[in-house]
Amino acid sequence: MAKCKYCHKDIERFDSDICPHCGGAHPIDDTYKTLDITRAFQGVNAEGELYRSKKKATALALGATLGYFGAQWFYLGFKKYGIIELISTLVITFGVGFALFFTVLPNALAFLIPFAVCYIIGIIFVIRLGLDVSPKDGNGELLR
Repeated sequence: MAKCKYCHKDIERFDSDICPHCGGAHPIDDTYKTLDITRAFQGVNAEGELYRSKKKATALALGATLGYFGAQWFYLGFKKYGIIELISTLVITFGVGFALFFTVLPNALAFLIPFAVCYIIGIIFVIRLGLDVSPKDGNGELLR
């Protein structure tokens, strides 16, 4: 509902010529826009379709199996965190792996050790998500 720019009372869009409360001429600002009604309903996306929340069990399974690639973050809708985890896994695995390979361990363990560290970080996410009482996805919806 629009507000009068003079008396700040609620008026209808049909009263765009004169305010019925104070009598001010052209009481509605030219920049006034009506609100999108779908914002009033929880669980409705921009196209008007109902939003289905993500499953906590799926996020836990992705974190336990593909957590080092950030799959759980992409599933939950946190794309920025997923990209950060994917890039950090690649940098840690190959950066530290090549450093170990050319200095200390000239075999496959040079790459498996940093990869295991990234895997443990993914397991920590699974534990943290499992203990969270009310986890939410990227849209702010509670996980099922």
